[in-house]
Amino acid sequence: MIKQRRTEITIVDDKNFRVRKSVLKLIVFEFLSVSNKIFNRLSINFVESEKLFDLNKKFLNHNTDTDIITFSYTESEPFETEIFISYKMAKINAQKFNISIEDEILRLIIHGILHTIGFRDKTSKQKKIIREEENKILTKLKKKKFIEKMNLGSVSH
Repeated sequence: MIKQRRTEITIVDDKNFRVRKSVLKLIVFEFLSVSNKIFNRLSINFVESEKLFDLNKKFLNHNTDTDIITFSYTESEPFETEIFISYKMAKINAQKFNISIEDEILRLIIHGILHTIGFRDKTSKQKKIIREEENKILTKLKKKKFIEKMNLGSVSH
């Protein structure tokens, strides 16, 4: 049996958006432990929408708003990944789809990790596959009682 390395997880929140980092780390560790993928480092950054727009334009040459950008610094295991999430877009999406902000944040984190391990979403078929995988993982994670304690709070201004 191969022993899973302990992933270094960094969570950077914002003065206008605070997360319970210890609980969010537990959730991410839970997902990574069942993913059968090895990560050295995973950084999750909650940022203003403008910052994400700038990153999207600068690094991906997209002149559009987005809710998440994932940077994978390795192409194979052990992975090193940095995820940037717009907490304002997450709140908008949560309201739009009538779900909790916790669920939307988890979906975005799952989405970023899935991109790292090889899932894509360029075509409608790929979008369907990644969405199904997100739903499957989110359902499994929500069965864990500590998810309820995530308590992300509200977005200021």
